[in-house]
Amino acid sequence: MAKNFHSPQVVASYDQHIVKLIPGYELIHQQIAAILQHYLLESARVLVVGCGTGYELAYLSQQHPDWQLTGLDLSAAMLETAQQRLAGVTQIEWVEGDLDCLDSTAQYDAVLSILVAHFIEPSKKQDFFQSIYRHLKPEGILLNVDLTQAEQESDLAILQQVCEQTGLTPEQSQKMRQRLQQDFHLLSPEQNIQLLHRAGFSRVTGFWQMLQYRGVMAFPV
Repeated sequence: MAKNFHSPQVVASYDQHIVKLIPGYELIHQQIAAILQHYLLESARVLVVGCGTGYELAYLSQQHPDWQLTGLDLSAAMLETAQQRLAGVTQIEWVEGDLDCLDSTAQYDAVLSILVAHFIEPSKKQDFFQSIYRHLKPEGILLNVDLTQAEQESDLAILQQVCEQTGLTPEQSQKMRQRLQQDFHLLSPEQNIQLLHRAGFSRVTGFWQMLQYRGVMAFPV
C-alpha cells in the first residue's frame, strides 16, 4: 500500500525515514545548493514542487535570505510541518495543491522537483514537466531527481542492501522493494530525458546518480 502523505503519523516520521530510504540524500542537497549558487542571482525566485516537510526550503532560506521561495505541496499535513519548521521565515510563500494552483503568470528562476515525478502516472508526466516549463524564466533551470526503472532484478537487490547499510531494517528494506514495484510509476532514464525534451526543455544534463536514482538539470534554452 502506498504511503499516505496526508497522514500526520507518516509526516511525523518522514524526515528520519527518508535519509535511510534514499542513499546519498544529504549529498543530493549539497549538490543542489551548489548548482543554484552557481546559476542564480542574489534576488532569485525559486519554486519547490512537493516541498514536503521543508527540507530544501530550510537550507535555501538560511543560505539565501534575499531569495523569494515558494513551497508547493498537495498535503496539508506536510505543509503544516514545513511551516512549523520555518516559523518566522518571511521569504516563503506557501501553496497547497498542484502546479495549477499557482498564479498563471508566476515565473521562477529555478524549480526543484526532488523525488516527486516518480509518483506521477506516466500519462501525466509530460503535462507535469510542461507546467514547470511554463513557470520557468527562459534563462531558468529545473532540477529534477527521480527514481528510474531498474534494468535488471539484481539492481533492486543491490539497492535493498544499500538501504540496509544506511539504516533500514531488513523488513523495511523488503517493504521498500515491494513499494518500488507497486506504488511508483517508473520510467527509464532515457524516457525521462525524452519527456523533458518533449515538454520544451532544450538541454538536459545529469548531475547525480545513485543506482536507480537520477538527478538532472534541464534548461528551457
